[in-house]
Amino acid sequence: MKTNEVEKKTGFSKQTLMYYEREGLIHPSREKNSYRNYSDQDVQILTVIKLLRSMNISIDDIKMVLNQQLSFQECLETQSLHMEETMKELEAVKETIDFYKEKHVPMIPSLKELDNIKTSSWFGFKKTTPTITLGRKPTRQYAIKTFIYFIMISVLMGAACMVGFHQMMHRYSLAVFLISALAFFLFFIISYGAGIGQMHSFHISNHALSFIEFNETGILYCDANSFISRITYVVDLLKGKEDLKYYPYEDITMVKIKHVKRYLKIPGSNIATETITDDYYFTFNDGSNYNLVHPMTLENDQKILNTILKEKVKFVIEEN
Repeated sequence: MKTNEVEKKTGFSKQTLMYYEREGLIHPSREKNSYRNYSDQDVQILTVIKLLRSMNISIDDIKMVLNQQLSFQECLETQSLHMEETMKELEAVKETIDFYKEKHVPMIPSLKELDNIKTSSWFGFKKTTPTITLGRKPTRQYAIKTFIYFIMISVLMGAACMVGFHQMMHRYSLAVFLISALAFFLFFIISYGAGIGQMHSFHISNHALSFIEFNETGILYCDANSFISRITYVVDLLKGKEDLKYYPYEDITMVKIKHVKRYLKIPGSNIATETITDDYYFTFNDGSNYNLVHPMTLENDQKILNTILKEKVKFVIEEN
């Protein structure tokens, strides 16, 4: 059988047939004009080779199978174990790729030194976005859940007021319930808009939208500093839009990271626990600045963002 016929029959190219011949897998005869003539046995061997190569079995193992130095079942068992190890390695590679892809981190040499395994969140807090953030970034889904939470608390507080009214007046009043529930809900909204509460817990802060999001080219944050702008931001967020201010890394002139000793009270206990927290002070080349006091960071975000800042920003100062 001529070379071109074997090519059509087996699907192998001429170069591949010559390679298998050099490896001693097939032995075509030569005619007087030096043209190769493949026997039926050569074609059968090529059919077997094609099957084994489709299972990614190496040429060395194929040689052993054809020479009866390795049984077909032993070859399959060895290949199965090898594929299982390969799949584990590929899965680990895929996890690493997905980790950095969803976080939108820039390419910096120190990334290889970072642990890319997600750590569990503390006190039941979970990240709202997969990206690297200082603070907890509000999202549409998070805002919806929070407003539902506000409504539920307002309803419970309104019911408590109605029960109290009943104890004093010996009668229930739907008006007391509705007015109380509405008053509590407005309290939550006004407190948030006034900048004295975050989206799920109320405490004094610089403003209610305290977060910085890091991506491949720079940082994003909400520049809402007034009551109207904060409420507008949340309304836009519920509509699926967000208006964030952006600065590329090269426009950040300085970042000061201040390590501050603070005492945190453990829930359910009167014991204050000493801990070291970080405050961040950003200065930009247009003279503006943005500060985050004791921002929440989850998983290993703080380690990654500190590495990004030190490699992307010219002046990073740490103070105790």
